[in-house]
Amino acid sequence: MEVEIVRQARIVEEVSGDVIAVKPDGAARKVIQGETIQSNEIMITARNASVVLSASGIPSIVDENSISLELENVDGNAWHSAQVNGDIGFDFTQIGDGALSEDDIAAIQGAILEGADPTQILEATAAGAGGAGSANGGFVTIEYNGTEVLASTFFETSAQAQDEAEETEDELRTLVFAAGGESISEALVEGSLSAGTYPQSETATVTVFAGDLPLDADSFVPEPASLASLLAELNSDITSSGEAVTFTYDSAENAIVGVNAQGEVLRIDIDTTLVGKDVSLELTTTVSQPIDHVDSVGGGQVAISDDQISVSFDITGADSGGNAIRAPIDAQVSIGDGVNPTPQATNVQNVESDSTLIQGEFVEIGSDALASVTFDSSALQQFDGLLSDNQSTTATLSDDGTTITLTADGSGDTVLTVSVDAQGQYEYQQFKPLEHNGSDTISLSLPTTIVDYDQDTVTNDLNIEITDGDNPVITNVDGLSLDESGVAGGSQVGTAVVSGSGSITATAGSDIIDHFELEPSEFNTDGSLTSQGQQVTLELTANENGVRTYEGVIELNGSRVTVFEIKVDSPAQGDYEFTLFEQLDHLGVNDESLTIELPVYAVDSDGDRSELAGGTGSEEAGKILIQVKDDAPTISGADALSLDEDDLASGSSPDAASLTANGQFTVTEGADTVVEYRLDTNSNPVAGLKSDGLAVSLNETYDSATNTYTYTASTSAQDVFVLTIKGDGTYSFELKGPIDHAANADDQTLNFAVIAKDNDGDTVAQNISVNIVDDAPSITHAEALILNENDLASGTSPDATRVSKDGDFTTLEGADKVVSYKLDLTTNPIDGLTSQGKAVT
Repeated sequence: MEVEIVRQARIVEEVSGDVIAVKPDGAARKVIQGETIQSNEIMITARNASVVLSASGIPSIVDENSISLELENVDGNAWHSAQVNGDIGFDFTQIGDGALSEDDIAAIQGAILEGADPTQILEATAAGAGGAGSANGGFVTIEYNGTEVLASTFFETSAQAQDEAEETEDELRTLVFAAGGESISEALVEGSLSAGTYPQSETATVTVFAGDLPLDADSFVPEPASLASLLAELNSDITSSGEAVTFTYDSAENAIVGVNAQGEVLRIDIDTTLVGKDVSLELTTTVSQPIDHVDSVGGGQVAISDDQISVSFDITGADSGGNAIRAPIDAQVSIGDGVNPTPQATNVQNVESDSTLIQGEFVEIGSDALASVTFDSSALQQFDGLLSDNQSTTATLSDDGTTITLTADGSGDTVLTVSVDAQGQYEYQQFKPLEHNGSDTISLSLPTTIVDYDQDTVTNDLNIEITDGDNPVITNVDGLSLDESGVAGGSQVGTAVVSGSGSITATAGSDIIDHFELEPSEFNTDGSLTSQGQQVTLELTANENGVRTYEGVIELNGSRVTVFEIKVDSPAQGDYEFTLFEQLDHLGVNDESLTIELPVYAVDSDGDRSELAGGTGSEEAGKILIQVKDDAPTISGADALSLDEDDLASGSSPDAASLTANGQFTVTEGADTVVEYRLDTNSNPVAGLKSDGLAVSLNETYDSATNTYTYTASTSAQDVFVLTIKGDGTYSFELKGPIDHAANADDQTLNFAVIAKDNDGDTVAQNISVNIVDDAPSITHAEALILNENDLASGTSPDATRVSKDGDFTTLEGADKVVSYKLDLTTNPIDGLTSQGKAVT
């Protein structure tokens, strides 16, 4: 058993695990931090327990499985601590008064003095010799680690002589303090001003391991001497966008903070957390503004190398007893230079007549603000030879190199200015026109140099395209309203208007208007304008004496047909004359009227075409709108036809007259020409019609070669008639069989509704009337009959075979055939006839 002597009053500084103190009267209690262990008390530490005692401010530790007490008459009533070779445990259900008796305490003291095993006084629970019980009744137990463990001491006792050398310890075991010396480092890169990625932050963590005493987390701060020199270097070396940064240490937040007029620039936070007895130290660096990576930073605790600024300092701390760690924590932060300025493709496009200020981004700022942006002096050469209002010009560069001004030599007027700034922006503004000789565009490429506060340097070209000035603007175009019924073949030739004139109004731009012209490629692009079914195209046919003549044409059956003609700048500039020669197809929604749209431009002396007032602001045609009213056919009459059934082969006078009748419509076709005559399919001209008692039906056929519709009426037994209607407006009716006339009717009129349609699809209706005269039978002879009364049964020479006699009619039946014979009872053939004196009825 090892013995340590505690010589002074002991205050409990720290307690870990189960530790008890027993008074002389045997009352036991659990030891807590802050109390005092009296000299007449026994202190016992259990397995995995320890206690830190302080005497005169000097800490010492008593380890696990130890018994500590004061021994009388030994080195001035010194306290001794004996560590047993077993694991001590406590049953706290038995703690209290009488936990150990005075005899137990005396026995323990005696055992230590006499060199005996003090644990024999306590209860042993593990197997092995010496595991006997004691008077404490089980409050303290010892579990032995071997087959048998005996206590021993390293000092002389009064009851037993010792051959071994005597060793006396005047102090408890010396505390082991935290070594320290750990390192923590982290690296981060600046954000981007353009991308808005400030602030940037990085965190690193290191564990500082404790010695015997727990570490005090709040004690870890920058080491004072290291901090003082660090702040001096930071304040001397670090700038942000050329502006000084002031660094201080914030003890309340345990942070090193650098600020300028815009706010926080750099911050290094030290945060600690107690983990058991150890401390987790967290170092967080936040960069909120650019830091200038320049050579003047130099070396030392704040140093620069390869675009990396390193900040180094020491961190110190202490344990719960105030004992400093043996070596400081080495902390290092590296801050890398961020993104360099990035030149942006810059193409300024300006119409010389537009004086609007043009602005844009010229360079994308990276991690650092720009220190300077300037034009190279060679940029001035690109303005050589430029003229404005026929005056020469001179380009000058401002003293700070940021602005180029172009001035007219004669008037001194500013023609244009172009500038760049440290915000990465450019500005361009033009006040007067520049002459464009042989080209519509003047191109400039102005070289620049960009330097940020880290002295990172890039170049960029500011490209400028100055296009010719304002184009002419068409403000109004007169339209016309015409009527195609006035063209040759129309329904109102000589009276309807087919020609007219109008004007095109335009304002000049930077150049005078030279002429007006149509653009054939922009005419009728959807092919909707047609004449006689063919698409109308526009052609320039003449350009004489400043007058341009255009024709709208179609190709019909291999021939070129002029539909209309328009002359532009006739009789004067800006005037036009239009004449319609042929019909136009009025289809769909344009059935009654359509509009010809002719794209027209004003062209200036530079050859620039016009825009439209209130238009897109770019080249755009005006429209000459020619409204053309549709012409439609009219039918004023149709020849009526009549045929006799008796002319049929089966009629009463066959072949006496023709069975075919011809007729035609009286038509005014109009400009669009009638292209089709056809029965109205919505009507049935043979409804209810019969021939020889059989129903008649009508069948339509069409011959496209002759543009002829043929309608054949027939029954199941025979054809009745054939109606033929031709595309030229003629028609014929051939009777091929009889029809059944109504009783007592000698005529039957058939009405055929015909629809005439022109090229536009316009239609007009007209009836063809066909009268069919009925044929009737005739009796030319009736055979006379003679009978004798004597042949009657009551006669003088009865002969039954001779009282009746037959006879025949000689009949011409006609086309309809005789189906019955009967007496005409409108007269009385036996009027006055009597038999045996009586009237016969």
